Amino acid sequence: MQVVEAKGVRIPQIGFGTWQLRGAECSTLVKEALRIGYRHIDTAQAYENEAEVGDGLKAAGLPRNDVFVTTKLVLRLTPPVQFMKAMKESLSRLKLSDVDLMLLHWPPFQNPMWKSRWVRWRWL
Repeated sequence: MQVVEAKGVRIPQIGFGTWQLRGAECSTLVKEALRIGYRHIDTAQAYENEAEVGDGLKAAGLPRNDVFVTTKLVLRLTPPVQFMKAMKESLSRLKLSDVDLMLLHWPPFQNPMWKSRWVRWRWL
């Protein structure tokens, strides 16, 4: 599988997106995607399927280091201090101790609170 390298991290170029997948179908398709060779799974809080993605990851039975997992946090109306809480909730739903890439889904830069604090959060 082709990968992109960024700061020593090898990211599979092609990922399996889970937008609009729900319930048992989501879990089954994540498991099947991993069975046929996908090694990058993409989800988000906004998709409301992190628990099902986690079930599919577990059902696939691959070592955690063999799968690159991306999820995204929805913080449009939440102050930046809620970032860690939201991240822990995502990890819990995914049944993982970590993810490989955590993104802000549509960060609200028009919100003055975010503009003034964004520099402080760039290290995350």
